[in-house]
Amino acid sequence: MRYYLFISAFLLFSCGTKDTKMCECLEVGEELNQLSAKLLTSEVTEQQKKDLFRLRAEKDKKCKDFQTMGGEEMLKRKAECQK
Repeated sequence: MRYYLFISAFLLFSCGTKDTKMCECLEVGEELNQLSAKLLTSEVTEQQKKDLFRLRAEKDKKCKDFQTMGGEEMLKRKAECQK
């Protein structure tokens, strides 16, 4: 009986929380997009170039678990991050 209560509580708790890894992935992706857009309309400084490479590496690291995720699941998790 305790086992079923534990499992039920765990599922309830885990379904109602944000996926922080996914949220971090989305945040760094947004930073990269903003910097990329800025660089398209201005001259690129050495610091901006370094930032671009750093953000790309960070995005690759934080988003690697989500590379094969389907679009519908990704949109669902993205919506959870925006709450």
